[in-house]
Order: sequence, then C-alpha cells, then structure tokens
Amino acid sequence: MIDGATVVERPRAGPDGAGLEIAYEISDAAGPVTFVADPHAGATITANRGTWAGPRLTLTPAEARAFTLTLTERPGVEPAGYWSMNDAYFTARSDPPPGVIGRAFVPGGTGNRREVLDSGIAWSSLQHGGTLMGWVKLDPDAIGTEGSAEAPIFSTGEDANAWRISTPVRDARWHHLTAVVQHGSAILFIDGREQGRIEMGAANPTSTLQIGSAGAKQFFPGLLDEVRIYDRALSAVEIAAIHRREQPVERKTRPAS
Repeated sequence: MIDGATVVERPRAGPDGAGLEIAYEISDAAGPVTFVADPHAGATITANRGTWAGPRLTLTPAEARAFTLTLTERPGVEPAGYWSMNDAYFTARSDPPPGVIGRAFVPGGTGNRREVLDSGIAWSSLQHGGTLMGWVKLDPDAIGTEGSAEAPIFSTGEDANAWRISTPVRDARWHHLTAVVQHGSAILFIDGREQGRIEMGAANPTSTLQIGSAGAKQFFPGLLDEVRIYDRALSAVEIAAIHRREQPVERKTRPAS
C-alpha cells in the first residue's frame, strides 16, 4: 500500500532478453500517479501509458491500473566495474568498519593472510580513456610514515612497468579521489575538484587493475569505499556530481545535558 493505493510490481526481462520491463498495477489511486526518472541514470525509461514532462511521468488513475515501464541500458554510462565494499572483502573482523555508504574495505584484509583485490579489468580497456574513482581514508597511524605517500589506491601490479595512483591527501578523513586516464597521463580530482595532471608511463596492456595494492606486498594503509572503474573519461561535471551525491554527512554529537 502506498498512500492508500494497492501497488503490484512485476519485473521481467525485456524483449529478446535485453533490458528490463516492470509491469505495474495500481488500484484505488485517489488522484494522478507520478513516476520520476533519473536523467543521469544508466538506463533510458519509456512507458506504454501516461504523459512525460521532462523526467516526470504522470498517469491518470485509469492509466495507472495497468502500465509498463521499459528500461534500456544507455551504453557507456554505467561503470565497467563497481565495488560497494558492503560485503567486506578479505576481512576477518565481525564488525567491518563503516564506510561512506555502508561498509568499507580494508586493503589486504585484517588477518594474517594478505590478499589482493584484482578488478579483472585489463589496463588495455582504458588506453583510449578511462576513469578510476573511489573514496579513501588514511589510517591515522600511517600519516607521515615511510611509504604512505606512495601507497597505491589503484595499480597494475608490482612489475617494472607497473603504474599506480596514490592520494596526495595526508589526513585521516574521507576524500573522494578520481583519476581520469588518457594518453599515458591522468588528471587527478580530489573531492570533485581538479588537482593537476600526473604522468602514468607505459603499463603492460595485459595487466589488470588492482584496488588498494600494488602486488601482494604493498597495500594502502586505510579504508576504501564505493570504488568505480569506467572505460571512458568522465567529465569534470560528472565527477563533481558523483562527489556531491555521495559525500558523507558530518556526524554531530549532542552536548551532554
């Protein structure tokens, strides 16, 4: 029941197995029914009934009794890989640390057995443009320690031709890091703002991207969350929008009474 109306939702595969169709039956609606689509989402949405005005679909109570939404993927919009980190990779802890959204990832794990999170995405798929993105938080005990400034957020391993992306931020707060890779270099963004360009070098095109490590010996000393890898170069506007959408709300403590 939603606002006194009975809503029945039946998802199914789209025609020829492509996309998704959602059949709705909404009875007893007291007035017009509206559905708002996200214009920046990875799917185009059409409806067999109702009237669109921009991203808003409006249906009369009669139309809402039976209508279907069809979702069709927009190529290149969604990332090639996405890791929410909510399943707490490699951690032996019963209380995985909180992240920006849900849980966070501890690179290398927290037990005695060190493990690498390999994305399975080949470096060659980004040679014509790609975007590496995630939230990072440095462990307070690692600030200023030897090697922490070079600790990898992303890398192509530990061989001689491997490259890596590190964070220039040296505090223990969450920061949104993005590297837009093109033509052997990367433009670095921190918290949605461009910080400059770094040279990448020539990595082995068959190497796959690792998250939070460079091989099995060097791991980022901190937490990672909401990691995405795109096989296209995101614009500064897109990067800033993702940062705004996900940035953590400051936790305020009430004064003792």
